[in-house]
Amino acid sequence: MGEDGTKRPRGRPPIPDDVQRRRLVTAAIRVFSQKPYDGARIADIVQEAKMSSRSFYQFFESKEDVVVEVIHAVMGAFLRNLEAVFAATEDPIERIDRGTAAALEIFVGATLDLHALGGAAGARATEARTHYVRRISAMITRELGLAHERGQVAAPPDPAAVELLVTGVEGVGLRFMAEGRSEELRRLHPVLMGLLVRAFVGESGSSL
Repeated sequence: MGEDGTKRPRGRPPIPDDVQRRRLVTAAIRVFSQKPYDGARIADIVQEAKMSSRSFYQFFESKEDVVVEVIHAVMGAFLRNLEAVFAATEDPIERIDRGTAAALEIFVGATLDLHALGGAAGARATEARTHYVRRISAMITRELGLAHERGQVAAPPDPAAVELLVTGVEGVGLRFMAEGRSEELRRLHPVLMGLLVRAFVGESGSSL
């Protein structure tokens, strides 16, 4: 009994919903890192999480639902990391340079192909991934705009062009990782940096 004379409930205390949800998402990341979308089953996820199918359906309606949550978890973490990298310096070109290096390191260490996973899972998953690509593009566009104001690049950034470049960088990174070319990917840092910045140098010949 407790100090007030009431009976204490027996057994383990209930696990909070947010903890259960995170456990399922973490398990899904591990499963999708080992199996393609079509080869992974909900049973694999709940087994990895050491939870029941009933618990899974308490939080998600389908395998596609958990993929969307996986994309939010992985890309959200990347965005927070990018914001921290940007906060470490006030120079916009340096921010982009450090952000590019950080992105390449994430690709090198990645075990999950979000592009393939999102495409296989359907429209909602693809939209979630595209949402983050656009947010990253907006951050880089903002930094290039600041660089233009400071005279570091001659041309103002075109948001559509930045998004195209970011999407291309993502595609290159995923392809190199799928082919096991991580060291080559690291060496592409100055090339990718050049694509992101020199595209906006303009005819004046302004340099970094």
